[in-house]
Amino acid sequence: MRKFFALAVCMLLLMAKSFGQPYLTNIYFKSPEVSAFNRSIETPVSVHTGIPNISIPLYEINIKGVTIPIVLNYQSGGIKVDQEATWVGLGWTLDYGGQISRKVRGTPDEEKFMVPKSSGESVASYLSLPPPADNAAVVLRTDNIRSAKFGGKDYMPDEFYYSAVGSSGKMMFSQELGKFITFPKEDIAITSLDDQKVPTINSLYTINMKLPNGLSVDFGDGTYVSQNKLMGGGSIINSWPIKKVANNYSEEVNYSYQAFRHDDYKLLGATYSTYTSTMGGRSGVNQQVKVDKFINNDNRLKVISFPGGTIEFQTTGRSDMENEKLAEIIISDKSGVVVKRIEFQYSYFYGNKYDMLDKMNPVVNTKVPASYKFERLKLDGITITGKDHTAAANYRFNYYENMLLPSKFTYSQDHWGFYNGIPNAQSLSFIPNFLGNGGDRRVSPYLSKAFSLRSIVYPEGGKSEFVYENNTANIEGIPRPLLSGYQDENLEEKSAGIAISSHSRNSSYPEPDFIDSDGNRVFYKTFTIPDNGYPYIGLGWRCGTNFGLTTQEANMPQSANNANFKLEKYEPSGYLRYFKDFNTTQAGLGQGAPIRKGDNDLPLVLEPGTYRMTVTLTYNIKYVDPSAERQPYHLGFTAYWRELNPTKKMVNVGGIRIKDINYYDNKGLLSKKKSFDYTKETINPVSPVVTSGKIVSFPKYFNYNFGFFFDDVTLGGGMRWGSTIQSNSVLPLETSSGAFLGYEYVNEYDIDFNTSANNLKTNYFFSFTEPYFGKNYPYLNLATIEPNEWKRGKLLSKKLFNKEKVRVQEDYTYYDTAEEYISEINTDLISFQYIKSIDNGYSDLPDDFYDSAPTYFNSEDITNYKGNGIQSPLFSYGVADYTSRINYRMGANYLVGPPQDFRLPYFMRQTGLDKLKSKTITTYDDDNKAVVQTEDYYYQNNPKHNQLGKTISISSNKDTLVSESKYPLDLILTGQEEAARTALITKHQLDSKLSQITTKNGKKEVSTIDYQIDMVTGYVLPNVSKTNSGKNGADEIRIRYSKFDEKGNLLAVSKEEKDNTVYVWGYGKQYAIAEIKNSDYNTVESVLGGIDKMNAFTSQPSPSDAIVGAFLAPLRTDPLLKDAMVTSYTYKPLAGMTSMTDPRQFKTFYVYDDLLRLSLIKDHKGNIVKRFEYNYAPGLIEADRPKLSLTELYFNSLTFSITLPGSSTTSCMLKYIDLSTSQEFQTNLQCSGTLSQVVSLPLSNRTYRFTVIQKLSDGSISASDPFEVYVPEQKMNFN
Repeated sequence: MRKFFALAVCMLLLMAKSFGQPYLTNIYFKSPEVSAFNRSIETPVSVHTGIPNISIPLYEINIKGVTIPIVLNYQSGGIKVDQEATWVGLGWTLDYGGQISRKVRGTPDEEKFMVPKSSGESVASYLSLPPPADNAAVVLRTDNIRSAKFGGKDYMPDEFYYSAVGSSGKMMFSQELGKFITFPKEDIAITSLDDQKVPTINSLYTINMKLPNGLSVDFGDGTYVSQNKLMGGGSIINSWPIKKVANNYSEEVNYSYQAFRHDDYKLLGATYSTYTSTMGGRSGVNQQVKVDKFINNDNRLKVISFPGGTIEFQTTGRSDMENEKLAEIIISDKSGVVVKRIEFQYSYFYGNKYDMLDKMNPVVNTKVPASYKFERLKLDGITITGKDHTAAANYRFNYYENMLLPSKFTYSQDHWGFYNGIPNAQSLSFIPNFLGNGGDRRVSPYLSKAFSLRSIVYPEGGKSEFVYENNTANIEGIPRPLLSGYQDENLEEKSAGIAISSHSRNSSYPEPDFIDSDGNRVFYKTFTIPDNGYPYIGLGWRCGTNFGLTTQEANMPQSANNANFKLEKYEPSGYLRYFKDFNTTQAGLGQGAPIRKGDNDLPLVLEPGTYRMTVTLTYNIKYVDPSAERQPYHLGFTAYWRELNPTKKMVNVGGIRIKDINYYDNKGLLSKKKSFDYTKETINPVSPVVTSGKIVSFPKYFNYNFGFFFDDVTLGGGMRWGSTIQSNSVLPLETSSGAFLGYEYVNEYDIDFNTSANNLKTNYFFSFTEPYFGKNYPYLNLATIEPNEWKRGKLLSKKLFNKEKVRVQEDYTYYDTAEEYISEINTDLISFQYIKSIDNGYSDLPDDFYDSAPTYFNSEDITNYKGNGIQSPLFSYGVADYTSRINYRMGANYLVGPPQDFRLPYFMRQTGLDKLKSKTITTYDDDNKAVVQTEDYYYQNNPKHNQLGKTISISSNKDTLVSESKYPLDLILTGQEEAARTALITKHQLDSKLSQITTKNGKKEVSTIDYQIDMVTGYVLPNVSKTNSGKNGADEIRIRYSKFDEKGNLLAVSKEEKDNTVYVWGYGKQYAIAEIKNSDYNTVESVLGGIDKMNAFTSQPSPSDAIVGAFLAPLRTDPLLKDAMVTSYTYKPLAGMTSMTDPRQFKTFYVYDDLLRLSLIKDHKGNIVKRFEYNYAPGLIEADRPKLSLTELYFNSLTFSITLPGSSTTSCMLKYIDLSTSQEFQTNLQCSGTLSQVVSLPLSNRTYRFTVIQKLSDGSISASDPFEVYVPEQKMNFN
């Protein structure tokens, strides 16, 4: 018999007759369940990005139809250097319902873009302008584009990002539809309102979202987060906090905020620009570092009020910025009684290394307090207690901070803004080292995790430990020119060189390769740069010698005294093409006045190919005293390039991913572990396993630009050519799913150290749409419209392994439709200088980019802006689509060359259905025989709505189940049912199922719910539930909903026209306190004293158990209910049920502790039936271990502070390893107290890992956390 894997899913997919409803038509009385914070310490991971989903649930707000969790979330993808801590600590955020944020493109949408299609300011209006057939038409179009680039118009929509009570995505305003639409498409209605709550197309005072279940969510309503810069620029709203959540039954959750302002100084970046002009224009060099002050108008949450009570957020001051931190959350019931407190404990990270603010801007440096520069708020823990601070449950957090932590104003940042530990202490060090005077922006695999969360110690004493590694991206798909400008340790430095020396001028070691006819000594070196070779970043051409440079030789001409350094490249034909050279003596100067220089270090761009280096030494003794010839000399000639490691084919990318998650029990023992690897297999024997990381965007630091300047006197002008290298990427560094990259293939390993049979491996395969790498990228005129980000990270396949065998495989497909779109003209892609080229005026427009550029900039001759064949600026984007240039005022002098294709940068940003299309589950037995089950999902009523219309499931034994659903937008009914259906649409309850047809193996059953409109409240409520199994062709009523109260609570129901059941509600009508079977509502109401008495009682927010019991007592004694079955309940609001009395009047009691946790269950006699022990620990105290910190780094000399615990020890040592060579070193230490230890390292330009190891007398070993530090390179030149 075949044995199927125990973890396989059921062979028959769930085939159920019931279907979801927008209203709770069954009342469930749940006995309390044991509730403990994070009893399971498993941490889910977003496998596609490698980012753990770390969250601590704090509380839940419940109203009819919705649960709003209050959750403490941690962003575990890495902390950027200039990242400020939120009010709950660095890396942490508090989620309490949602918000809307945006990225402004052009001007804020509410100023110019939010107009109807018919407006003269719309994109459609521009597209309707006359074609560019003559001068006037072109000028008209140009005037509109110029206005848009200066903010007078706006053709680019802003990108809004929303999170609303569990729904999230992107939205943008559509001029075509006059409203916001979502990306991807969802059944969410978005309305913009003015300050009078009137729908208005161009106001964002309030943004209202209606979710598919009818839930209404307001954002803003006069509460915003805005920012403006001190040096120019008005205030721009960038966030709308959640303000109100309302269901369709008059229940609301309201948020109150406190406005405040805080000012921040930020390093915006550095630039180095060089210009050269014709006709006497401006030339020279300009460099600057920009630090600006931002004025932030913010709002902090103070109170959440909801039907069951209030949540208060108390704050206190902090020293790391002009803001406050959250100190305590206080949860109270409707009567104001405190039921729970959540306290936050903090300290500060301190990082002052490599601070550069005094060099960036000395004036600003005097204005920014040291605590603002060096401190970052650190959340150490949270404590959850009862109302009197009793029965504490503690969470404790530890971080990666055992390293030299940086200032917020440091250049020690990688390409993506994360810490890399490289000093970069010069004025231009924030700019990559293209010209030899910049810095090193490479990713540091160890230091990227600085400040990141290391472990969580849970209330029960268990611990989760997070081990990270840096992100890696496969080079496939990354354009070579972008890789050429990328500093990375995987691009290894290579060189070729010639070294010559001797004791006299006319001798050489080694011997020359030949002596030419003039007696000159010639030395050769041939080298080849392979296809995986890339240009060196920095001074790749280095020549140095003291040959012929003494004062005795000053009168010798070049023909008698010279060292010539020359580089040539072999063409495919074998021809040697001159590349570059240098002479120590200038040519053409007569005897007595030569100028000599012995060193020449410059940038050098070498691409793959074969090169020849030549050194030619010339020395004629007849021009000099013989004693001069007898002087020793040395000479070095080196060319540098870089090669990508062929076995890895990857580069490091900013941010971190999870490598391991270690789970420790409350005894400190490692019990389980999750490990991840992000590789894929290839058929290439050189690199059989490579990273599967796929980059979303990639940095580019160099940009050519130019400008035409006009001379009013001569009516002429000239061209100003320029180049700019900057610290910030020219191409925007976009993210997808919150990360700079995603992984196509991921393996997850579950390791159980107690039961190895539970060990599993799961393999994931995800979708990834390739990026375009944006605007201004040479020869790729694809603009900045990236592929729809939601198409990335789709799970396509999942395989579950046990004992190296595939046991279960799941395969998925998805819908991909294009239904609605946003029109935009991306005016950022039209250069100001394009406008200048067809401008009839003399306006002074800014220097700007041109689209035609060499494949890489010529950094060895940075002023050669027209090098590599560029004779004039050419553009890809213009004011219209046309292929022939019309030269206007400046045509002959300004635009030369052949006609060029132009294109208006008009784009349609499409949105569509993003839903699962099919799922196939294949299960394998021990003999590898497969059983297959499938599910296909149909949205046949799309685009009318986006609800699931039909599911076809085929089980492993070929049983077929077809389930088809109908929603309000799918049907046309009659009578009150049609009125109710229309009302459901009006209230946006689009996910309400009105009917469901279930067919199993040909047998059909139809289930329907008829709705009605309550005449008093206007609620749309169920009336009857019916089924039709086809037996007699008629509908059969299964349930009749007879009565509801003003809150929409069900009061009376009957099943199959009998079995009447009545419900009584209490505690402000939040909880059902009685269920009476075999009676009717009027009788129950009469027995309880009539409608007025019932309303008075049920409206009490917190009656005691005794009061509830007394009120309900008549239900069990009145003769009118002698045949009724009565079950009654009492509650502790916001906690749970406190008692249940069954029809036999036997009671069960539920007792809670101060943390609202169930502690006891008692029977009707008071006997304890069950006791719950939580055994919360005050916090896991880790073993006392050695501590290691770096106090000073000076060249290759490091000074450490080492603290050794007082345990009985036999020996102590400081062990360190060179991570590039794996060579190990060690230094013995004295085993006592705190000491200072200096270490001199043998080599620089590498990373070392240090650990203090203490051997104890019992034979065990205790070690400090490892400490890694990068020691920068110190390079010397020949003189």
